[in-house]
Amino acid sequence: MLVTPRVLDIVRCVAHYGVLTAAQIRALCYPNIQSDGSNVRSKLRDIVDGKLLQRTRMQVVNPLSALAAPVYFSSPLGLETLACQLNDERYRLISTRAPQWQNLPHQVAVADLHILTDQAAARQNYATLERWINEFDVVNQNATNPADRFSLYTLIRETPKLVCIPDAAFVLRVQGFRKVFYLELERATSPTGRVAAEKSPGYFALRQQLLHKKHFPDALDDFTVLVTAPDARWRDSLRKAFATKDGAAMYRFAAMPELKPESFLYERVWHPCVGDAVPLVKPAATVGGVP
Repeated sequence: MLVTPRVLDIVRCVAHYGVLTAAQIRALCYPNIQSDGSNVRSKLRDIVDGKLLQRTRMQVVNPLSALAAPVYFSSPLGLETLACQLNDERYRLISTRAPQWQNLPHQVAVADLHILTDQAAARQNYATLERWINEFDVVNQNATNPADRFSLYTLIRETPKLVCIPDAAFVLRVQGFRKVFYLELERATSPTGRVAAEKSPGYFALRQQLLHKKHFPDALDDFTVLVTAPDARWRDSLRKAFATKDGAAMYRFAAMPELKPESFLYERVWHPCVGDAVPLVKPAATVGGVP
């Protein structure tokens, strides 16, 4: 298959975000084309036939259109092509395993949040987004133990077993300081009390032992856990559940409808367990409202 700049951009986008639906790819790679999406689907069929991408056989609900849609993910040949064409060996560490079907809706939603974060960072030049890591990003392709294979999977102790497995993580650099943000994307599929009970011990131990520096060695000692919820009521229920746990001050909660590229970083949409909402970043002097 001829690897045109458009094809390379599509393959790169899928590698960057982990998994993407056709609708997400269309929004990212064909933002100015007005059509029913058939041309994008046709192009994706060609790319899959050319073994530059893979497509799941399972169908999931596409959150952008509420329709069943296949999900695209990286292939060995596609990553080899990116590594060679872009002269970046990091592409060789991206997983090419088929996502488990039960995880697909969640992974697509995490990709949406990643896209939103990228768009927020691109709107300004005060806070720099550095090194996003997804839950299933690989650090050692040959390892079978999850703690050795996956970047974010952190085994804190064996007995009793305690792990911390964020959905994603990223760093914001502001005025030379780097702070880690871990992400937990909740879709109202588990009771909020259970979520807090399962997630909080791992994050508390991660902070107490500074284990986040295994992921980001040059970051500050402190980090924040961002928890997103499908609506304001679920957000506030999560706040109450986490408020009773160790390390409650680490958490910030937001309702997804309130998170937009223009609000993500600088508007008061992030709620602590107790108290008023705050921005993720407190800007210095601004020009025209944009740092």
